[in-house]
Amino acid sequence: MGADRHRSRRLRPADDRERPSRAARLGARRRDGPAGALRRRPGHGRRRRRPAARRGALADDERGRPRLGRHLQLGALRARVPGRLRGRRGAAGSAVRRPRQTTILKAGISLALVVFLFAYRPLSWSALRTAVAAPHWPWFALSGCVFALSAVCGALQWAWILRCSGLRVTVGEAVRLSFVGLFFNNFLLGNVGGDAYKVVDLGRREGRTAAVLGATLLDRLLGLLALTVLALLAVPTAAAAGVRVPPTLPLWLALAAWSLAIAVLFSRRVSALAVRALTAARWGRAADGLGTMLAEFKTYRERPVWLARLLAWSLFVQAMRVSTHLLVALGLGLALDAGRVLQLFVLVPLLGILVSLPVSINGLGVRELAAAELFVAAGVVPTEADAVAMEFLAYALMVAVSLAGGALFLAGPRRRRGAA
Repeated sequence: MGADRHRSRRLRPADDRERPSRAARLGARRRDGPAGALRRRPGHGRRRRRPAARRGALADDERGRPRLGRHLQLGALRARVPGRLRGRRGAAGSAVRRPRQTTILKAGISLALVVFLFAYRPLSWSALRTAVAAPHWPWFALSGCVFALSAVCGALQWAWILRCSGLRVTVGEAVRLSFVGLFFNNFLLGNVGGDAYKVVDLGRREGRTAAVLGATLLDRLLGLLALTVLALLAVPTAAAAGVRVPPTLPLWLALAAWSLAIAVLFSRRVSALAVRALTAARWGRAADGLGTMLAEFKTYRERPVWLARLLAWSLFVQAMRVSTHLLVALGLGLALDAGRVLQLFVLVPLLGILVSLPVSINGLGVRELAAAELFVAAGVVPTEADAVAMEFLAYALMVAVSLAGGALFLAGPRRRRGAA
């Protein structure tokens, strides 16, 4: 305001001349300098521009972009807009096609694993029918109830993390979104599709997508860590009882991966090294994303006792989810003694870690093939048909419980009190 001596207050001509429309003025080279257009008044001559300034209006900077200074030429800028728009539309189209192609690829992997299981393993449809010939329905019903309760408890954990990050999310909304996420896990990649929906939906409504992403990442990391620790705690107990356990190297590798992720997110020194490494590798976008997550995790870093309580709660939640598989085994009439229960507390978490990898549609194919290999080798079940039937029925029960999330998705979120 002070640079033009308050002349910007007199924007409209005194003789009530009709100002040309913006479309008529777009691209004009002689009078589209904003400073000159604002300063013209009747009876006053226009200040003569310097040739250098006029030439500078069309000059580009060193990156080839038009200068956004006093003398912006809209006509010169307009010629560049269609090309940029075409580039953005092309990028948006490729971004839409990429998830679709990835989903088709993962569905193909699941189908290939199922075909391999029936074509190249000692497994047949008649053996599967024999395995499920005498179901005990009360055990199946109890298994579904235990899984639903574990989903509610997991939603409580997520709600506590969201509130710690400053998001005002009710427990009911957290439960609704968690069940909707379970529903979308049936169609999206691995077990991360539901998390992606929760982040996008809640982040858009709260206006803090980074905070929701950080809370969801911590929730998922605590779940995987608790599942791995639960299995590793069962290993020495099973060994002391003389029970055969599978090789535990995958569990130790998983524990090392989760520990590294925790160190990057919670240790200032390790996180600084990670950011410098990403920057040196010219992965600027990854470095920026990590920096955003580190800023969100600062709140959690300052509450170690609260984190320890969350881990204990997550151990309880994961124990309930392992119990879901035990109840399905009882529903199939399989004999489970104390030794086999300990074996399942090692094997089921190992399956959970494999299923969490985004390589198939909700772990379909990966779960059944791994169960056929591991359960029979450990002596938990007598045949591969029993192992595949047990894990597939456990998956079917989880899908049945997740259908409640589909109904909640159609119902939509509940409005807060006092909302317009």
